[in-house]
Amino acid sequence: VIAIKVLADEGLMETDAVQRLQEEALITSRLNHPAIINIYDFQRDGEIGFITMERLQGGTLRRMMDERSISGQTFTEDESILYAVQISEAHQYAHLFTVHRDLKPENIMFDQQGTVKIIDYGSVKIAGIAEISPLEQGDEENVLGTLNYTAPEYHLGQTGTVSSDLYSLGTITYEMLRSEEHTSELQ
Repeated sequence: VIAIKVLADEGLMETDAVQRLQEEALITSRLNHPAIINIYDFQRDGEIGFITMERLQGGTLRRMMDERSISGQTFTEDESILYAVQISEAHQYAHLFTVHRDLKPENIMFDQQGTVKIIDYGSVKIAGIAEISPLEQGDEENVLGTLNYTAPEYHLGQTGTVSSDLYSLGTITYEMLRSEEHTSELQ
């Protein structure tokens, strides 16, 4: 049983988008860590490119955060630290090869056993290769990544580094820890 990642309809035929998807598959398939999604292959069907990968059924961290918020439940300090450590260990390994550049709760999933799996390396920068500018058009609206989780240097036109990913991890960890504090304040 596998999952398939294919570009949205408007991106199916764009050569650059297909090339980027192929690069994502190549980079991620080289990462071998229990907390990073397993990529099996990049394939094409005519002009449509797609990635075959491990199928995860545990949902995203964002979904878990939203469900807990709605139900008034919180992340315990131990849970928050456990998830942060799993993400950190995966990134410590991945940073030998790449910088993720878009770490956020939507890109953190769980397998059936509840283990963290980092996904979506579509914005990566390969270590040791020419810098890729995070500002595609030179303005703040085109910063690579997700605004709430991007490090300040992205907004200054600088490229992402290992520290940028750590900034994102810190933001995610703060959100999980803050959920406990926020729920306590409401009671």
